[in-house]
Amino acid sequence: MCVFPLKKMAPILCVITSLWIAFAFVASPAFASEVDDESTSDDEVEASATTADSEDEVSDSGDPDTDEDPSGDADIDEQATIPVSLSDSERQQLSELSRDLRRQTRSMARAAGSKVPLEPDALLRQIPGSSNPANIFEWMQQNIGYEPYAGSLRGASGTLVAQSANAADQAILANSLLESAGHQTRFVTGRLHEQDAARLLERTLGASELRTSSDSSPISSTQGASLEYSSTMHLISDHIWLEVIGDDQPRSFDPVASPRYGMTVATDARQHARFPESHQTHFEMRLVSDLDDGQSIEHVIVEGPMSRVAFRALTLSFEDDPIRERGHYPILTLDGEGVRGDPIPVAAVETLELRFRFRSPRHENRWDQTLYRRGYGVDIFDFDHQHFAFAVVPGWTSEAKLRQVADRAAEGALQSIDGWIAREAESERGLDDEERRREINTALDHLGAALPFAFARTLDRTTDQISQKLGVYPILGRPRVLTTGLLRQGEDFYVDLQVDGDRIEALPHIGIPALATTAFTGIHGLIRDHLVSELLEAYGDHEVRTVRRLFEEAADQSIPFTTINTQQRHRLDRLSIDASTRQAIQRQMRRRNMTVLAPLRPVDDDGVERYAWWAVNPHDGNLEGHTSDAILAIGELQESAGLSTQSLLRAHLQLIGRHFSAAYQATSGEDRFPELVCTASRQFQRLSRAYCATSERLPRADITTCLDSPPTPAGDLLSLRDADCADHFAPFRCAAAYSTALLNGYILIGPTGEPTPTEIPQPLCY
Repeated sequence: MCVFPLKKMAPILCVITSLWIAFAFVASPAFASEVDDESTSDDEVEASATTADSEDEVSDSGDPDTDEDPSGDADIDEQATIPVSLSDSERQQLSELSRDLRRQTRSMARAAGSKVPLEPDALLRQIPGSSNPANIFEWMQQNIGYEPYAGSLRGASGTLVAQSANAADQAILANSLLESAGHQTRFVTGRLHEQDAARLLERTLGASELRTSSDSSPISSTQGASLEYSSTMHLISDHIWLEVIGDDQPRSFDPVASPRYGMTVATDARQHARFPESHQTHFEMRLVSDLDDGQSIEHVIVEGPMSRVAFRALTLSFEDDPIRERGHYPILTLDGEGVRGDPIPVAAVETLELRFRFRSPRHENRWDQTLYRRGYGVDIFDFDHQHFAFAVVPGWTSEAKLRQVADRAAEGALQSIDGWIAREAESERGLDDEERRREINTALDHLGAALPFAFARTLDRTTDQISQKLGVYPILGRPRVLTTGLLRQGEDFYVDLQVDGDRIEALPHIGIPALATTAFTGIHGLIRDHLVSELLEAYGDHEVRTVRRLFEEAADQSIPFTTINTQQRHRLDRLSIDASTRQAIQRQMRRRNMTVLAPLRPVDDDGVERYAWWAVNPHDGNLEGHTSDAILAIGELQESAGLSTQSLLRAHLQLIGRHFSAAYQATSGEDRFPELVCTASRQFQRLSRAYCATSERLPRADITTCLDSPPTPAGDLLSLRDADCADHFAPFRCAAAYSTALLNGYILIGPTGEPTPTEIPQPLCY
């Protein structure tokens, strides 16, 4: 087993600019603070290359004892780069391009001038009198918000990025700051009394009230919110803080629940020399291939404490297996160090998946990300090059973080290109295909986090706007894994992005009805689907087949839809879908209590069959769109002509520019929130009427009735009968009515107790 420890904060890699892309730019400076090494023998993330029991068992596509050279395969010959070394003039041109890019990015980074600290050591230098624990305590109370979720997710650096965290992650940040300032500390766990937990929750959420648009008089409706508050109170009551050990008695350091340094309102204190396992969360990622003979191979495993992979990107590339025809070794890279896994026998593989597992003190999440599926679109291993990146983002992102990512990536990517140019020039006939593949992988590893972090920042900015508009407090209590895939054929690049694992939750402000949270999570799922397509279309200049668009195409092709839940699994037999898609739908219904809206058969998309479905939990509105495609399911592949070395290098420089453009748009792009949220609200209304419908959509829910008599789900999903479906989805339908009424100006949200405004705000949507 190959093991390497993680440092506290990896150099997260992003994007640089291009001479072929014209745009205005404001970037960040380099954050020159050194990365601290917090790794210990107990706090490691392991990356393991697993081995099959027998190489003969995993594939019959190639004979290990054969003397034939697989490199003689015709496809490989067609895709090979023309093996000619760079001339002096070509080398000079490419080197000058690289130098121009470096000068430009450094100049723009200096112009940005951001001084937001993203590492504890850098922050400590900015806190006045940081040698005094009381000053650190005051800074944390003023700058780090509280967010109730279970276990440690973000760690010290991630808490600074998100600018909010639960008690566990705030304790980790405080411990890092205090130890760096020279103080001895220990962790303490205990309980908050119900009244203290309630005060903390009220302080966190804030108070608002609904008002009529006609005369701005208050609307009284808070039924249902008490249940959500009650479950959160149990989470808040399980408390953790620090003690600073000085010459006299230890002093409590509890910025979450106590008003000043040296005191705490918590009880039942139990001291711990190290961070307690009871508050630790763990992350696991496995690369697994399922073979056509029913066997499975685990190629690579990454596992460890969640906080150690927070806000980092892992990359997956491939090297040819010299023994097996169409065999590839997976190379997983983290923080510049790679591990090679067991070979993938592509000819025998049905699916290649990443299988994730997240364990916190209160729950466990599992999900899969399909990278390759036989028979869906073009085989990704027929392309000239394949590369994947996975960013683990368990907290809110920030402008400063994305700019830091861009700054570090610019330097790393350009250094990779410079080294590649130099080695091509030094070789008499240029590098061979495998050497060149390694050079490309190194450059792409530096770009790995670009699109994931750009998308996360765009989504988080929109999330903040939605929550304010609907009167809720958003909570990101589970990790997001943003997967990007990149394929190259000749000079053309194909890019895709998918988001998995995350579940955005929310609590209504004090005085706002519980259906506001259902409206928030429903609209959030729709906007996420839209933003993915928007980012990729701006990047690649082609239309992306999102769940929304596939549903529209299904309607255009007169394909009927059906609603399926755990009591209606027999309806799955009516769907013309493959076994893998059927199993995915079943897992969602069984593990996560979701109800599915799906077309009866796949959509014909220019000769390629594609399938998509919406899954929703009608209790909380959590809405997710899914497709049966693997990431980067491309319908047609153009033949690849050989590229000169200069053309190949130039193509990757252009790719770097496109990545940087995407990151730039995420930090300073046009605010299109009204358009996004209004489109999502209309789609939310249509979906709410489509679930449980038979020959026609259900009628719209009436907002007055929803506020006067808030609906409750009719029974449990496990006992749901067809006749109960519409009643069971009443909260979901009322949430759609709430968002429509609020965004169209029929009702308003205002701070509690403030006088009636003289001017009524204009509605966001019409």
